[in-house]
Amino acid sequence: MQLGVYTTPHESGVEIHAILEGSVAEQAGLEAGDIILEAAGESLARPADLTGLVRQQRPGTLLPLFIRRDGDEREVLARFPPRST
Repeated sequence: MQLGVYTTPHESGVEIHAILEGSVAEQAGLEAGDIILEAAGESLARPADLTGLVRQQRPGTLLPLFIRRDGDEREVLARFPPRST
């Protein structure tokens, strides 16, 4: 599974620098500049932490992401598509 983001470390988590068009991240409403603080309830210290959690996702599941955007914190749900038949 892939979220479809390009990220770098941030003091509070992982900062999104770019989002792939049509990706899970775009459909979840994530934007460049968002800071992902937590994924699935786990704090993120580096991009590899996020990558590891995303890789554990199964098709058709949701991944809760706690983000900071423009000083406001909120939760968004990344919905991974079901496996194609």
